[in-house]
Formats: sequence, C-alpha cells, structure tokens
Amino acid sequence: MRDPTHALIESIHASPTRAALAVTGGGSRALSWLLTVPGASATVLEATVPYAAAALEAYVGQEVEHHVSEETAALMARAALKRARRWAGEDESVIGLAGTAALASNRTKKGEHRAYAALAEGGSVRTWRLRLDKGRRSRDEEEELLAELLIQILALSAGVVGEVRLELQPGDELCPAPSG
Repeated sequence: MRDPTHALIESIHASPTRAALAVTGGGSRALSWLLTVPGASATVLEATVPYAAAALEAYVGQEVEHHVSEETAALMARAALKRARRWAGEDESVIGLAGTAALASNRTKKGEHRAYAALAEGGSVRTWRLRLDKGRRSRDEEEELLAELLIQILALSAGVVGEVRLELQPGDELCPAPSG
C-alpha cells in the first residue's frame, strides 16, 4: 500500500461513514488495506468475499447472468447496504460497497480484463467500470489498481475526496457506468 493510500484510509476511518463491503476475489486487497490501518472498526461493519458462483448468488439473493457486470456489482452493493443497515441500525452514514472483476489469471482469458465497482447509499447506486489494457499488468498489479479504485470510492462517499482518480496507463479506461 502506498503512503497516500494509507493516509486516505486514515481519513476514511476518521469520518462517520460505516460500510459493508463485498468483493468477488478481485478487490480483496482493499479489504486487507482497510483492516490493516488502525481504526478500521470505525468504518468496516462487514467484509465478505462471495467468490464461488453459488456464494455470489446466495449473497445477492438471486441468479445472476454475468458475474462480472455492472448489474451484478449493483446487486452486490445493494445487498451490502442492506447488511450495513442491519449491523448499524438506522445510522444514515452507512453504505454498501462492492466490486466484481475479471483480472489476469493463470489461464488465458477470452474477454477483456475489467472490473465493476458499485456504491449503494441512501436509495441510489452509482457504478464505475474499469477496463484494463489486457496483458499490460500482472494479476498483482491489476489487483492493486482495483483496490485503489474501491478505496477511492469509499473516500468519495466519506467526503474525503471530491472525485475518483487512478493512475491509468494507455489502453485503460475508468468511467462511471449508467446506474440503476
């Protein structure tokens, strides 16, 4: 974890924002980072990794057509928000944050390397799509970038940053996806 990320997480922990988080494997480093920085109990209500297809579907409460999609990320964030409300009561500063990804693996992937992140707060869900230049980074490097994205979104929700900014390479793309 880079020093600026550590400082950002300290600021998140100092904010009133409390979160339930869910990631499908890719993005798990963000959970580790959050829990490594002192003060995590002020922020993290729950962190879940529904990695297997059946676990993911049980988590969101329905079958999903594509496990790495905007729709699935939004379903995960809504489920996380519901769980956050269960653990925090009616605290208005709770959120659900989720990520699902298809990153570099030990086998060749047919499709693009990509991730979707979703933030559920209040009655709305915002999503982001991160497309990575396939073959440019190792799995570790792709995981690092996705973790940065999730931390930045959490910081955005906490009012610590005004926008999400990642260090992207040519061929990468980060954009808000239409949300539901």
